[in-house]
Amino acid sequence: MSITGLEGGGHLELNGVPIDATATGTPVTKEQVENGQLVFHPAKNESGFNHESLGSGVGNGQQDYAKINYQLIDSEGQFSKGELTIDIDAVVDEPFVEVTLTKVGGDESSGSPITKVNGGSGEHGGFDIQDGKIVAIGEGVRVWGTVDADGKNPTKQPIDQLSGIKVPDGVNPSDVLLAYGNSNGGTNANSNAKDLTDIFILNENSGFYKDNNHWAKMDAFTGDRGQGNKPDYVFIDATPGTEYQVTGWTNNVNGQINTYENVNITNVVKGPNHIEAVLDGAGLILGPSNKDLTKIEKGGVGSVSIEYEVGIKAHVTDQDGSEWLGDLTLEGIPAGATVTFAGELPTGLTLEQVNGQWILKWDPELANDAKQAVDLTLKVADVSSDAGFSGVTVHVNANELTSQGISSHAAFASDSLSDDGTNNGDDSTGDVEPPTLDINVEVGVDYGQAVASVPQVTKVNGGSDAANGFDVVDGKIVAVGSNVIVWMDNSIKVDYQIPEQYIRSYDKNVNHGIKEKTNIFIFNEGLSFNKVQGNNSGKTSDYIFIEDGAKYSVNIGKDVPGKGQQHNSLNNVKIEGGTFPEAHSIKGVIFGNGQNSVLSKNDTYTTIDQIEGAKGYQEVDVDIKVTPSNNELDLTWELSLIGLPLGVLAFDFSGNPLSFKDGSYVLTEAQIESLQNADGSIATRIKLHAPEGTEKFEIQVQAKTQFENSEWITDEESIEVMPDGNDSQVPGSEGDADNASDPEQTPAPAFSDNLLVNGSFTEFANANSGWGGNINQGYSAWKTLEGQASWSLNELPFTGRLQGDQGAYAIAQQVEGVKGGSVLSLSVGWINHTLTWANTKSAQLEIVLGGKVYAVIRTTSESQEAVGHEPLATIIGQSGATVDQATLSPLASFNDQWHMSPADLPNNTTHFTELKITLPDGVSDKGDLVLRWTSEGEGNNSQVVDTILVSDVALFVPVNSEPMMLSMAHARVVEVDNEELENTDLESSSDFGFYSSSWMDDAGSVEMSDQAIGSLSTRDGNTEAPSQAKATESLAFDELLGSEDQVLPNLEADRAQNGTETVVKPALGSLEPSKGDIDNKADFTSPSSEEIKTAKDLFDFGDGL
Repeated sequence: MSITGLEGGGHLELNGVPIDATATGTPVTKEQVENGQLVFHPAKNESGFNHESLGSGVGNGQQDYAKINYQLIDSEGQFSKGELTIDIDAVVDEPFVEVTLTKVGGDESSGSPITKVNGGSGEHGGFDIQDGKIVAIGEGVRVWGTVDADGKNPTKQPIDQLSGIKVPDGVNPSDVLLAYGNSNGGTNANSNAKDLTDIFILNENSGFYKDNNHWAKMDAFTGDRGQGNKPDYVFIDATPGTEYQVTGWTNNVNGQINTYENVNITNVVKGPNHIEAVLDGAGLILGPSNKDLTKIEKGGVGSVSIEYEVGIKAHVTDQDGSEWLGDLTLEGIPAGATVTFAGELPTGLTLEQVNGQWILKWDPELANDAKQAVDLTLKVADVSSDAGFSGVTVHVNANELTSQGISSHAAFASDSLSDDGTNNGDDSTGDVEPPTLDINVEVGVDYGQAVASVPQVTKVNGGSDAANGFDVVDGKIVAVGSNVIVWMDNSIKVDYQIPEQYIRSYDKNVNHGIKEKTNIFIFNEGLSFNKVQGNNSGKTSDYIFIEDGAKYSVNIGKDVPGKGQQHNSLNNVKIEGGTFPEAHSIKGVIFGNGQNSVLSKNDTYTTIDQIEGAKGYQEVDVDIKVTPSNNELDLTWELSLIGLPLGVLAFDFSGNPLSFKDGSYVLTEAQIESLQNADGSIATRIKLHAPEGTEKFEIQVQAKTQFENSEWITDEESIEVMPDGNDSQVPGSEGDADNASDPEQTPAPAFSDNLLVNGSFTEFANANSGWGGNINQGYSAWKTLEGQASWSLNELPFTGRLQGDQGAYAIAQQVEGVKGGSVLSLSVGWINHTLTWANTKSAQLEIVLGGKVYAVIRTTSESQEAVGHEPLATIIGQSGATVDQATLSPLASFNDQWHMSPADLPNNTTHFTELKITLPDGVSDKGDLVLRWTSEGEGNNSQVVDTILVSDVALFVPVNSEPMMLSMAHARVVEVDNEELENTDLESSSDFGFYSSSWMDDAGSVEMSDQAIGSLSTRDGNTEAPSQAKATESLAFDELLGSEDQVLPNLEADRAQNGTETVVKPALGSLEPSKGDIDNKADFTSPSSEEIKTAKDLFDFGDGL
């Protein structure tokens, strides 16, 4: 091979030396490729794969990551070119994130005294006053004040008398902090809740913007009055240097609470009613009307407002634009604090508080490559000194587009302050010794069923299930309905598997479609006749079909409905771009899988439906157990599968897909919690779906766990997966899935290849080199014992006795080597027939081997009274044989139909049922396998009977049922002379160098016949054995090694060719095994080079030994 071109990312190395991308013709041998010396290295942090969001070129961030062009040269010097496309999937990296917390303003020791009214904010109905302001309220308190953010008041400056007031936890500030003039208060702040204490904050600038056109000072307002109400207060938000006088009030002594009326405050408000007292920051201006209701207590130093700065740095690992940051979330900011940007607002970021949590949000319209890094500082203000604020945490995700969609990798960083406001250092717990912990991962693999692939099918006019439809797969017609005729040139017949009765060959002149049939004319390049003619009357549609429509176009001469062309209205149709006949009276031209089809303009009949296919897969079970050394710890687990090839899917024990994260399939925390056992271990089974064609691969199971404040403890175990690794299992036997990984479970036996030939009945006895034959003389490899197969079965992939056939029908094939436990597999389908005017007979199929019946399939007989009952065929095992199912439903049912036409038969065996018959011990090892069809009872066999059809007949023999099988890994070839042989106890295995626990009996000895012993004892030194002894000598070795069909098959040929002599000699003492060695399958000393040569010559193993 020679490398002719390199394109895209990464680089190619041969024997560790990079290949120059600009050079051409670099030679590479097949051996170098097979030995792993040709290696491709993608560049770090680059990727490229098939995705609509990536570029259309080759390289990093493109549809393909790299392309390697090469040229192959075979042993005859012939050249062929090829191209290898390499896609590299993206793996999102953990982002970098760093956060610093610094106190920049405020001193806890400088707080001013707090005045607590009615117990303060810690009590129901109480509130706190500090520095002339209300700073906190308790439950049951509501505060009214002026809020003018736009400065529409006479001072032209913004006013907010409600800011900085702390409300109780769990209370919505908007419910208890009310602005004058809003929808709650209107122009009059009359209290409307008798169970609340209302506080009206006032000064000379109080008011609201009324009617959206002028500033209005506060009107008179009222509190609550009456027995059981709560006290309501006016609080003066004093302007420094300004005096406030309360005049004109009256005290309504008849009231129980809020008895002050017509309260006037100079330059502030006139006429409030139902007020309990007027207060300011220094205390009472107008004392309470009921001294028992208002308690004022001046306390010690209170909290102060502290300011902090939070520095945040974050960036993705890959700086090429493939990764981007998500929104950043801040945790730990106290309630009531304000957070703003310190400095210029970063482009594309906004700061929002959502449900009490602060979030740095990206503009959704911002390109991903503009969201790769953040470096900013936030200002956190209005933090009360008693808020307990000591640390902040920033969370952020890095995101990246992968072949599985957008994947994320989360990261976080924290910073905290000590009690003196400085950054904390070591967070360790001192000299306390942390608990020790180790974990151990165990992994096993088991293979489940193989699910066959389903190709994408184009169904035209309902597909082959409809009488006038057909199916197309990969640009070829693969099945047709019962009323379809396919016309084709003989040169392409080999490419189509359509039954013969649906095919017509082109004539060299003009080819006319068959009336009342759907005619499909397959066009291929080079057809030499003039034209094809569809039906110009009737209602069946005729079509031109061309496999590849990419390079052809259609020229329609006429498309005229009516005038005898009501249905197939296209005439003078020419296919341009190649040499094709003209077409007349057709419905349209269909290319390949239905793309770009050209149909008549009046066509309302033709339908073209794409049925999506599904790629087959092998089920693979991965059993995982992870055991911790300490089961008393509260552990957090992570479990992941690494190394699954692209396309292999992973599911948990419940069948739910595993999450894909950072290039691995991971179990979620909830999934792992349900797996934990009482001893602290976790155990699960992961099910993989490996698509057809997946080569063997190695997966790594990684378990991680940690307890509080510990580092992650990791263990991992790798195991090789061979998706086709269960091909040797018994056909159709999946075993007990629940116990598939149980080492104590008896393994299913391995089976031989199929002993039968032509079990699908597609090859005929009269075929020759130039002709495929027909059913006239029966089937190849099968001899006909009775009757004859119906001509209607010609070229169908099954055989049987049809309704209307006279007499019995029987066919046979000779087999040998059959053993107990052999499995006879066959696909069976039957068709039910009933008559309303007479009874019908059931059909019967006997399965015979060596003259003994082992199974009978019998359909139900139907009488006039029984018509309409559900028909079932029964399967009965006989002579000790067992069957895997007892009944079969019919493929179809026909009523009052005396004769069966070929169109009534299925085209394939898709809906047949596979039946398995397990033969008993004592079955004849050779003889005729006979399939014999008869009808129920005596009488006229031509009376209507049911139809039983059979295909895919196969016979498998277990290859590990022989108890004396040699394990060649422990076999030794030795020599013995006549004198030693005569004095040797051949019953003792230690006298011979043949060691294998799998072929010795419980006593550790091997049985030999007298005839075989006599053969060996006739040998004289190293001379040639007498010819009459060769057969029995071979038998002797066969018996020693335990298998007549696997040992010394070429002994005589070897001697005839080489004139060599090989006998046996005693084994070295060091090679003699004990009974314990045999039971433990001990590995004995390797043989000498001379002994290896002897073994090669004797067994004809060549260099494979």
